[in-house]
Amino acid sequence: MCPPDVSPTHDRAPGQASDEARHRAPDRSALLRRIAGISPAILISIAYVVFRPSSKDFSSGDFRARLFGEGAYVWNLRWFAGHSLPGYGLVSPALGAVLGVVPVAIISMLVAAWAFGAILSHQGDKPSTFHSPTLATMLFSIGCGLSLWGGRLTFGPAVAFGALSVLCLQRRRTGWAVATAALCGLSSPVGALSLAIVATACWAARTFPRRSVAYVACAAVIPPAIIGIAFPEGGWYPFPGGSFIMLGICLGFVGWFGRRMPTVRLLVIVYAVVAVGAFLVRSPLGGNIVRLAWLAAAPAAVLTFTKFRRTLLPTFVAVMLIWGWSYVKLGLQPASASARATYYEPLAAFVTAQPGGVQRVEVVPTESLQQADQLALEINIARGWEVQLDRELNPEFYDHLSASTFHAWLLRNSVSLVALPLSGVQLSSHNEEEVIDSAPDYLKLIWSTPQWKVFRVTDAQPLADNGATITDVGTETLTIDATKVGVTNVRFRYSKWFQITSGHACLTEGPDGWMQLDVKSPGVIVADASFTLAAATGNIDQCH
Repeated sequence: MCPPDVSPTHDRAPGQASDEARHRAPDRSALLRRIAGISPAILISIAYVVFRPSSKDFSSGDFRARLFGEGAYVWNLRWFAGHSLPGYGLVSPALGAVLGVVPVAIISMLVAAWAFGAILSHQGDKPSTFHSPTLATMLFSIGCGLSLWGGRLTFGPAVAFGALSVLCLQRRRTGWAVATAALCGLSSPVGALSLAIVATACWAARTFPRRSVAYVACAAVIPPAIIGIAFPEGGWYPFPGGSFIMLGICLGFVGWFGRRMPTVRLLVIVYAVVAVGAFLVRSPLGGNIVRLAWLAAAPAAVLTFTKFRRTLLPTFVAVMLIWGWSYVKLGLQPASASARATYYEPLAAFVTAQPGGVQRVEVVPTESLQQADQLALEINIARGWEVQLDRELNPEFYDHLSASTFHAWLLRNSVSLVALPLSGVQLSSHNEEEVIDSAPDYLKLIWSTPQWKVFRVTDAQPLADNGATITDVGTETLTIDATKVGVTNVRFRYSKWFQITSGHACLTEGPDGWMQLDVKSPGVIVADASFTLAAATGNIDQCH
């Protein structure tokens, strides 16, 4: 007796078995094409797990995930004397905290590649008429892999959610499209803008129902825009002229060959307008605008180049891949002792043992930039790893740094110790290394190992005046031992999100954006940062 869902072969009508085989064959063929499309992503994932390349951007994404795991998502006192967290993205660090940043990055890449292939596999209810959709998907997979290899941990989930949003639009699943668009925007502001560019072109070209596309665009940009207003950071990211020219050439070729495709033509126009704005106006976006081209330019060429496919197309694809790889290569770091967590343990132990409360340390950025990840949870470092914010708060390091300029910066930021790694420093930090090696009279060597040299700033300014001492610095919590009543300036950045949760004092913004306490009674004062509706509306009472 056969199962109910399977009929005996002899009961089938003549030719039925062969008909079923013919129907199954295309499905198998389509499945094989889809697997081939994402195969580069699978191979790159395996290679990434095996080799674990050290990249500059990894430390930033990993650190933020670790902070989220601690329950910190509003403010970070461990970098730059304090800065807001949500504007960089919420979903990516949350996923990284729960699942691990590497699994999230790999899953994101695979999902993005699968969704892209699914988008190209059908056009409405008809089979795809795109040129070489499998090859285009393979190139998109490589673009996602380059992003993973470069350590762009927050951008990966944004790409995955963005691709899923477009796929849901194509399949008329508006609710899911809006939900994934919101997750894209909350993963990365760059991802939100990229999806908004695509959505704007689709809306203008009427690729999908306009109302649905408008919902998706709003879901992508409104949440990060609100967060950016509530938790501003500022700063700017460079946009080199060479990158701008390369992007222009890329858009020119794709726009010309895809000029008969309304969606492609309008996408190029919208992208070009945004890119020109990013080039002319300093903003946190800057050169990050090219990320969409790194992902999509080569696949777009495969889909749109109907002529010169044997000559121009391979050349264009090769140039795009080399362009993307060149930026990844800039972020990759050579094998270095500074990439290991154990490299930082002796320094953290030495700094922690110093008397006089919390010490702020300027750690010259190592080759791997892991000081921003491994050390920041152990000691209070003066800087971190966020280019936009560092350029705004510490512009001295992006010009010719002199001994006198460095000294003034140390005093202004109440830095009492300077740590120089002997395993090598970032290329951009060689100037700082030279100043320290010149033995200025305000630096005194107090500790030396084969890995580190630590100097004391002889005339360092205290982190708190009026006799107060900083006794503990958490991610969102600051503890001050106030010995006198009256105004006490604290060299951590003020935020409206802080509340005094212990002790008797009022908190206000002091000179240069630092905290200022009006101590009512001597004792231990605790300031804690957290999201409250009162603070969001400006009605918070920062007294206790």
